Parts: sequence; C-alpha cells; structure tokens
Amino acid sequence: MVGQLDFFDFIASVDLDQDREDVSNANLVPEQSWVYEVEASWRLGSLGNLNLRSFVEDISDIVDQIPIDGGGQAPGNLPSARFYGIEGNATLLSDRFGWKGTRVDVGFAFTDSEVRDPLIGNIRSVSGTDLIDLNLNLRHDVPGSSWAFGGQGEWEKNGREVRLDEVFLNQPSFAFVSAFVENKDVAGMTLRARAGNLLGQRDRFERTVFDDRATGQVAFSERRDRRFGTIFSFDVEGSF
Repeated sequence: MVGQLDFFDFIASVDLDQDREDVSNANLVPEQSWVYEVEASWRLGSLGNLNLRSFVEDISDIVDQIPIDGGGQAPGNLPSARFYGIEGNATLLSDRFGWKGTRVDVGFAFTDSEVRDPLIGNIRSVSGTDLIDLNLNLRHDVPGSSWAFGGQGEWEKNGREVRLDEVFLNQPSFAFVSAFVENKDVAGMTLRARAGNLLGQRDRFERTVFDDRATGQVAFSERRDRRFGTIFSFDVEGSF
C-alpha cells in the first residue's frame, strides 16, 4: 500500500506560536506499507457481538522529521518503521437480562510503534503514535415511551512528537464524559439536552526544547494546563 503526501510537507514553513521552522525538502517520497493482520468475530446472539483485530504494519520510507543537508529540519523519509497492536469493538444488549431497551457499544485500540531516531540512533515510537484509544456509548430507550437517555465516554493516550530539537506531548487528562436525555416525539421532532465534560477533563501540553538533543542539553521546558469546564448543548432534529 502506497501512502499519500501533503503538499505542505514539501515546502518551508514557520510556526510563530511555537517558534518552529521547517525548511523545504524536495526529496520527500510516499511511504509504502505491508499490513499483516488477523481478525475474529463472535456473534453472541441476543447478547450482541464482539470483533477483534491484531496487526503488524511494516513501513518503508516512513515520513518523520529528519536533518536536511545544508541545515535545518523538515518532514523526510526514514528507512523503515513498524506499527503493531490490537483493536476491537463490542455491542452488548440488555434484553436477555430482562431490562429492555439498553445498548452498550465499546471500542478500543492499543498501538505502539518502532523507528530508529535519525539524530540519536536509538529505537523510539514513531512521532505522534496514538497509544491507547477507548470509547464507550450507552443508550437506554424507555420501553413504551418516547424518552431515552444515555452517555458517552472517550479517553486516549497520545505518543510524544519528536523533532530534532524538541519533544512535545498533547495529552488531555482522563476521559471526556457526557450524558444526554432526549424525547423522540415533540411535535414530530426529536429534542435532546446534553451535558459534556462531566469529569472536568483538562487540555494539557508539555514540551522540552533542546540546544542539543543528542547530548541532552536543554534550552527550556514548559507546561500548560487549560480548564474548559462543562459544556451544555440542546439539539432539535426534524424535517422543516
């Protein structure tokens, strides 16, 4: 499988907010990958279903930050990398237990990767690898009525982004959780009230900028922690 390139990966760019600069790299080529996978599915009758997939993906010419002849850095090609992990999803239904109208959907992915760092030479994760991704959706339709309620939860663990002179991480605190209540028949429309971020998730960012990453000489470090509070919304769905 051959990947696609972003036009902006070829050209020089400057990020004034983070004080980053990439030079141009006309030698960038698309990645090529080979995926080996095993999939399994179970049908659990009235209980629901379960799907699992394990995989290994070998990539040649993977795109990452590299030093450029003449100075500077830019997105470029490293010889090879490997991703591996397991992912799956499940649907569980409550009717068999005598509590009708409830459905739970669960999804998960656990991934890691390996690439040789072009500056230091050690093996590390590929920049920005999504290490863990978990999500859960619950919905209960009240039998014999137009009412329903439920909630969602999402959490992910992100990998660090690595540049030649910087390592940074965007990692929200644990879990974005929301809940809703809805009525599916209000003058032929569906009305839904929702409250999000019930656990007070925060946006967190940290980075270390180096004078020389190869020797570990640090120029400065910074951390940011931003609270954005609870989010309330009201939806109206229907044909007008």
